[in-house]
Amino acid sequence: MEQKRAKRFYKTVSYAASQGGFEVSLDERALKTPAKAPLILPTETLTTAIAAEWDAQKEEIAPETMPIFSLAATAIDRVMTQRKTLDDELIGFGENDLISYRCSKEEDPLLAAREAEKWGAIQSWMQERYNVPFAIFDGIMPQAQPASVAQNLAIAVKGIDDWRFVSLYRATTLTGSVSLGLAFVANHLDVAGLMAHAFLDDLYQEEKWGADEWAIERRTNIEAELKDAAHFMALL
Repeated sequence: MEQKRAKRFYKTVSYAASQGGFEVSLDERALKTPAKAPLILPTETLTTAIAAEWDAQKEEIAPETMPIFSLAATAIDRVMTQRKTLDDELIGFGENDLISYRCSKEEDPLLAAREAEKWGAIQSWMQERYNVPFAIFDGIMPQAQPASVAQNLAIAVKGIDDWRFVSLYRATTLTGSVSLGLAFVANHLDVAGLMAHAFLDDLYQEEKWGADEWAIERRTNIEAELKDAAHFMALL
């Protein structure tokens, strides 16, 4: 059943400095998050983007057309209240990080070479940037990483501020790789680069066997979410 949309209940949208940041107002009433927390924003550019999303609503409010507001609200309602739990969740991705599990040369030399080139570069970057020494394994069966992987990943993840953490969390969970997520948040990978690394195996199989409509649609949806996350970071 299609969920009934809320009617637009306000006429004007404005913003102003408030409490060391900025806030958006609807008919001069300060906008709050879905959890009813004050929506205090860190930059004017982020604030104007959220104000524009609310101002663009028609007779009914369409939440899916307000991705920047959604990400900001997530930072306040979820990240700032559950940061330790979310940190631990992302650190856990390091144990089975996408870039650590590779195709063997015996199984498929071309795919193995592509993974070694693309994922190997990220592996080297993680070592240089965060001193995270990912071990590499053939196949997909889970294997233990060195203890220093989790230890140094914890330092890297916890070093991301709450606002950018929203984009890190989204990139990590959508790609299955905290290393790719960190590269994305550090602007080492843009959206196109992130997609190319995250779906390297899928794209290779499509070259061999042809495209699958469901897989293409799924990637398109993920790419759209990552573009929103990139835009959100740019507004910070």
